[in-house]
Amino acid sequence: LLHHSAAVQKLALQLIKENAYTETVPVLRTMLSKQENIAILPFVISTLASLKADEDLSFFIQHPDEQVADAAIAAQLHSHLEENRKTAIDTTRKWLLASAVADNKKAAKILSSVYIPAFDDHIIQGMHHDDQHVKQYMFKAAGLSQNAALSDALIKAYPVTVNDQAILEALQSNGSVALPAIRNFLFLQDCHGTKSRKLISILGKISNEDA
Repeated sequence: LLHHSAAVQKLALQLIKENAYTETVPVLRTMLSKQENIAILPFVISTLASLKADEDLSFFIQHPDEQVADAAIAAQLHSHLEENRKTAIDTTRKWLLASAVADNKKAAKILSSVYIPAFDDHIIQGMHHDDQHVKQYMFKAAGLSQNAALSDALIKAYPVTVNDQAILEALQSNGSVALPAIRNFLFLQDCHGTKSRKLISILGKISNEDA
């Protein structure tokens, strides 16, 4: 964490997050208070929030650096501090409903990193957004859900989506809950060609007897 290389620090933060090394919390707090390297702050915020769900990170929501502010909102979406969680949800919803594509994109990117059931309808709507970045983020968001309804929405978007890799990855990520949607598409839609071969490949990658 104290290495001069940001790449090394990011790798260390990833390992801390994956292994839930709670003993690093004091060091992470110190890194946030010093703010010596803005580029690493979003990763510190995300890691600290994963270790301490009751950590108050609301101060960083107003940070002048957009990536830091976005990381703080994403982190607070799962906060155990009710007021902080509500602020994060309200802010994300406001961006989703905004007329500015940049705001839509910002909200979609946040949802692609953390699954919040309250946004299911927004995720489905975002799959048909005019902006390709928003679409791709929403496909990824649906893959975090383990949710049958979002898997159905992914399948409905699949035939009309040229860049469909994110959809395939999301279906695979959803695992067994996506199987009915995939099966119905293959058999009821009389699907052939490249699209069907890609889905059959996904079935082979889902570790499930039903697949």
